[in-house]
Amino acid sequence: SLSVIDLKVQDDLTVTDDMTVGGTLGVTGTVTLAGDIDLAGGIDVDGTSNLDIVDIDGAVNIAAATTIATTNKIQFRDTAIHISSPADGDMHIAADDEIDITSTLIDINGAVDMSANLTIAGDIDLAGGIDVDGTSNLDIVDIDGAVDMASTLQVDGAATFDSTINTVGITGPKTNFVGSM
Repeated sequence: SLSVIDLKVQDDLTVTDDMTVGGTLGVTGTVTLAGDIDLAGGIDVDGTSNLDIVDIDGAVNIAAATTIATTNKIQFRDTAIHISSPADGDMHIAADDEIDITSTLIDINGAVDMSANLTIAGDIDLAGGIDVDGTSNLDIVDIDGAVDMASTLQVDGAATFDSTINTVGITGPKTNFVGSM
């Protein structure tokens, strides 16, 4: 048993059994550990920690911004499922099967550029206009308001009308109309 007020060791100190520190442990140099560290309490790091691998078995609470360096990824399960930023200003969310967004509102503040088909299972309610540069194949069109056409209307089959048609400006034969004219 050793009991001293201050103990100064000029060279290596080897402890071959348990060591308990009842106050603050101050280290001015580097601490090198050959085995595992088992902490019963928390750890508070005021500086930068460079950890090669971190295995976290519980929850992670991040109280500040997290930076992922350059082209690194936040990876889930395998390399095909990740969030990354391959270039400044770009963000990729990748999955080899499906990305499911379950929010009740998705707010997109920029243009949407799609390189594949868009399939919508529900209704579409547009507050603005729709501009189609290509051909649209519509099975049924129900128009509740006026139709303003800046070009030619071509009907390749019979046209059926349930009300009077104003024929002013229609040129050519007025045949194949069913209904009032």
